[in-house]
Amino acid sequence: MKIYRTGIVGTTHLSSHVSALNAAPRVELVAAAAQNDAERELFQELGISTIYSSYDDMLANADLDIVEIDTNPIQLYEMTLAAAERGIHVLGEKPIAISLTHADEMVAACDRAGIQLAIYNIRRCDPYHIRAKRLLEEGYIGDLLTMRATSRSSNPSGHNLINLGTHLFDIARFFAGDAEWLDGYVTTDGKPATAIDIQPHPGGMGPMAGDKSTTTLGFKNGVTATVDFWRAEPEYFGIELIGTEGALAIRVPESPCPLMHRSDALWSDSPEDNIWQPIELPTTELAGRGPGSWDAVYRIAVEEFVRCIETGDEHPLSGAQAVKALELIQGTYESHRLGARVSIPLTQRRHPLEEWPEE
Repeated sequence: MKIYRTGIVGTTHLSSHVSALNAAPRVELVAAAAQNDAERELFQELGISTIYSSYDDMLANADLDIVEIDTNPIQLYEMTLAAAERGIHVLGEKPIAISLTHADEMVAACDRAGIQLAIYNIRRCDPYHIRAKRLLEEGYIGDLLTMRATSRSSNPSGHNLINLGTHLFDIARFFAGDAEWLDGYVTTDGKPATAIDIQPHPGGMGPMAGDKSTTTLGFKNGVTATVDFWRAEPEYFGIELIGTEGALAIRVPESPCPLMHRSDALWSDSPEDNIWQPIELPTTELAGRGPGSWDAVYRIAVEEFVRCIETGDEHPLSGAQAVKALELIQGTYESHRLGARVSIPLTQRRHPLEEWPEE
């Protein structure tokens, strides 16, 4: 039985990623690439003894099967192309890229090389989201009519769009499939965002704008969704699925349970119908997933990655899926920039906020 030699670069969610790689039975974490002394110390503290001074050195000398890249999307783009040239499978942190141009290039390079590319939009491997999708398919809430997804935090929507939006848009697609159109609207201090509101993301995730945004989505199956990013507190992140016979909600904070149900979708004159009830999962189905902890979900994603390497199946968190989530983020800006609904897939693959100042 093959053991997959794995290297890691970058420190985003480092302890969770190292824990997941160490817990996956057919993965051996053999090396890391440190970009500075602080990263070297972090890797050493987590028990990694072979540490290279550069990513290129690690790829050339560590005899890797898999590389995990937990850096900003600019480096993820460059490092993925380098790994593809050597035939090394790539696991990466989200977002997949700053622009659709880069994301398309990454997926194409990995396809040509015959390697797997997966991006940690991990809700697709989460037992609670998987159960919710199964319930939806079984008609637990009747026919799905619409969805309401919300990310609320102290950060501006520009940050949340590229950071948490990769999760939120991907979740909407997980439940409803491919989008056909979207309508986006972005505001700064209550006014429509303009080109002068564009600023660089402090974490290297490209240009951003706005402190609040709303995206309306239309899916090919007729379902609609509203995705909101609010600069407000307390923090909240989740999605509500509204059907003809009830509603499901999956959210953070997770108390009293990540997955909730109520028998009336919107309002009922019966008080009991309006009360959210928890949907608990058996221990066997949770696969080690604990309240508020995602380490087990990362491990599930890694184990699934090994399976897909061997079968050639598309990983649930594939680069192709990540591109489609990024497309809805970019589409939000493109629709706002144009002041019009846009069709999906986007024909414009450059970042809309890079196009805007050039007009």
